[in-house]
Amino acid sequence: MARLQKDAKFAKRLGRLTGADQKRVLKALDQFKDDHLRPSLRFKKMRGYRDLYEISASQGAGALRVVMRRLTDEDGDLYLLMNVGTHDVLDRL
Repeated sequence: MARLQKDAKFAKRLGRLTGADQKRVLKALDQFKDDHLRPSLRFKKMRGYRDLYEISASQGAGALRVVMRRLTDEDGDLYLLMNVGTHDVLDRL
């Protein structure tokens, strides 16, 4: 089971989303914790970054992405949730 931790920027951006989008993101994060390789999440390493990953919380026009940093400690992998929003969130790292 993956461990997640939110940073302040993520919490602020999540709060700016509509209620429906917040539900989509929280559902995707619950699914990620249970099975990070679930195909619908499209979990992947971000090209050009050593330790950044993304998942999809929705698909299609205005698709939501969650950007996270993978950290490792004595308890295994910890993912620091850094940013959330539409695909342009990737341009604001």
